Amino acid sequence: MNFSAEWIVITNGLIWKLYRVIPQPGKDPKFIEVFDVALLDEDGVSEEDAENLYLISPRAVFCGDLEKKSHEVACTSKKRILRALESERVVKALKTQLATSYKDEYNVNVKLDEQMVSDSIQDTLGQNEL
Repeated sequence: MNFSAEWIVITNGLIWKLYRVIPQPGKDPKFIEVFDVALLDEDGVSEEDAENLYLISPRAVFCGDLEKKSHEVACTSKKRILRALESERVVKALKTQLATSYKDEYNVNVKLDEQMVSDSIQDTLGQNEL
């Protein structure tokens, strides 16, 4: 952090972790884990592990592959997905899909309201609060 590093690689030689550092004025920086590779896990060095380790190569950095991957990981984070699942647009689409698929299967119209669907999403995911 003293060097204003944008990326941090932490390793003990067996486990490799890559983080993106996002500065936040007046606060500690935010760290986004891009990958966590364990070289001696049950799958050994998998194709995914090799692709992740490629990201710390000069080629990946200069070609923009590292930047692209970090944005993909951040965009699909658990927190962001949970927020998206509770968004108005997704709740409306899910309400329609649930009613349609139920009618197709049982030939019964069910009128759902959006709050019911939102509550069901939270219950299904085991979340009190998304």
